[in-house]
Amino acid sequence: MSTRTFPKVIRMPIVPLAAALALVWSGASGRLFGQTYTATAIPTLGGTYVYASGINDSGTVVATTTDAMGIDHAFSFRSGVITDLGFFGGTSSNAGGINNSGTIFGQYFSSSTNNIFSDTGGTLTLLGDLGAGNTSPNAISVTGTIVGSSWISSNTPNAFKWAPSTMTNLGTLGGTTSYATAVNSSGTIVGSSKITGDTASHAFSYSSGSMSDLGTLGGLSSSALGINSSGTIVGWAYTAAGAQHSFSWLGGTITDLGTLGGTTSYASGINTAGWIVGTSSTTGGQTDAFVISGGSMLDLNSITTGLPGGVTLTNATSINNLNQILATGSDYGSYLLSRAQNLNLYVSQGNYIKAVNSQAAVAVDSIASDYTETGGMAFDAQGNVYFASGDPSSGIGSVYMIAPGGAVTTYATGLGVLPSGLAFDSHGNLFVSNNANGSNGVIYKVTPSGTVSTFATGLPYAYSMAIDSSDNLFVCNLYTSTAISKITPSGSVSTFAYVGLGAAGLGFDSGGNLVVASPGGSLYKFTPAGVESTIT
Repeated sequence: MSTRTFPKVIRMPIVPLAAALALVWSGASGRLFGQTYTATAIPTLGGTYVYASGINDSGTVVATTTDAMGIDHAFSFRSGVITDLGFFGGTSSNAGGINNSGTIFGQYFSSSTNNIFSDTGGTLTLLGDLGAGNTSPNAISVTGTIVGSSWISSNTPNAFKWAPSTMTNLGTLGGTTSYATAVNSSGTIVGSSKITGDTASHAFSYSSGSMSDLGTLGGLSSSALGINSSGTIVGWAYTAAGAQHSFSWLGGTITDLGTLGGTTSYASGINTAGWIVGTSSTTGGQTDAFVISGGSMLDLNSITTGLPGGVTLTNATSINNLNQILATGSDYGSYLLSRAQNLNLYVSQGNYIKAVNSQAAVAVDSIASDYTETGGMAFDAQGNVYFASGDPSSGIGSVYMIAPGGAVTTYATGLGVLPSGLAFDSHGNLFVSNNANGSNGVIYKVTPSGTVSTFATGLPYAYSMAIDSSDNLFVCNLYTSTAISKITPSGSVSTFAYVGLGAAGLGFDSGGNLVVASPGGSLYKFTPAGVESTIT
C-alpha cells in the first residue's frame, strides 16, 4: 500500500520568503512519479514453464513451475530463494496465492480430481469440496478465508468460501454456475455467475449472505476479478458496442477504464491504494500489460527495465501494497516488477523550486525560478511536478507544471490570490486550496483538460490537503479552526475530526489512516472511522 503526496512544511503568510515553504519526496508517494520498474525473472525447477499467481506485502511470490520431467510443482520464491512445496500426497501441485500471514493455498491432483490445500508454516489443511470434487481456489483474505469454485455435480461449479473447517456454497445469480475470484479484508467476495436462463455471465459481489449483480458496461457479460479494502471492484465487461473493457465499480457506479489504444482490456487486480493492473490491446494490435495509477493507464513495457532482449510484458496479474507487480512475458515466463526508489526531494521556497538528489551527495538543482509566493506541490502519474504560485499584486494565482525534462508550463490559472495545497484524485483531477480570504477558504477543481471550477467554499483557512483511495478530499483548516474537513467526490462537506492545536499537513499511510502534522510539532493518526491516536 502507499501514501499520498502531501507538503510536510506548508507556506504560511507570516513566514519570510527565504524560508522553506513546502517539500515533497518523489519516492514517498503511491503514484509512479516518473519512476521505473525493474523486472526479475521468476525461476523454474528445471522445466520450461513458470506462472506466478500471487504475492504478499513481504514480497513472497507463489508460483507453479514444471520440473525436468514436465511435472507441475507449487513453490514459493523470495529474495532469490525458491522453495518447493511438494505434492501433498498427490501427483502434482499448483500454487494459488498467499496472504500477509504467509498462508499459501493451491491445488494438488490425485485420482484425476482437483483438491485444494492451505499451508501455514508447514501445517497442512485439506479443504474438501462441495460434493462432486474438482475444487479450484482463486484467492485468500488476510484472515485466511479462501474463495473459488467447486463442483456441486458433474461439470457444474459453484462459487464457494472456505473459512476454518467450513465450506459454503455462495449460490448464483439465478443461473447454474458461478465462480469466486477475489475476497477483501472485510470478507466481501467477487466473481462471476450465470444469470437466469444461463444467457450470460455477470460480475457479482457477495456480502452478508447475499449475492448482488454488478451489471455490465452496456453489453452482455462481465466478470469481477479483484477487490481492495475500500470495496473498489475491478474486472472486465462488454460495452454496448461489444468491446471488452476493463472496469472499476464502487458504490453502485461502474466506470469504463478504457484501453491502451486498442479495442480490448481487462483488469486483474487492485491494491489498497487503488493501483490497478491488467492487460490491454494497443493501437498497434499487440497485447501489453498495464498499470493504472492516478487515473492514467500506463503500458508497463514503457516503464520497465531488465527484461530479456525481445521480451515484452503481456499481462499484469497481481499487485501488492508495496506496488510490486507480477506479470507474464511474451516468452511465457513470469516476472516480478519492483520500483526503483529514486528519492529526490523537491522544495518550494519563496520564488523558486529546487530538486535535491539524495543519492548524489545532496546535489541541489534549481528547476524553476522567478515565481511569486510558491506554495504546495504534487505529482501526477507521468512524473510531472506541479506547484502553486500566488500573486498578491494581480490577485491571480496559478499552478505550473514541470515536466521530467525540466520544461515549465502554466497548467491552470484563475485560482485566487494565494493557492496553497495541491492534491490529485484517481481520475487525474487536481484540487487546489486557496486561503487568502481567511474564514472563506476555497477549493478549486482542475480537470485533466484544464477546466477550472469551484469545488467547495466556506472552509476556514483551507490549507494542506490529501485524498484517500475513494477520492474523498481531506482539508486542514489552519489558524482559525482545529477541524479537518472531509469532502466527498460529489462535493458534500463535513467535519472529519478535530486536532489539538490544528493541522498543518495531511497524508495517508499504507493502512489508509490519515496522518496529521500539527503546528505544535506533534503527529496524529486517524483511522478511516475517525479514531485518533498520537504518533509523536
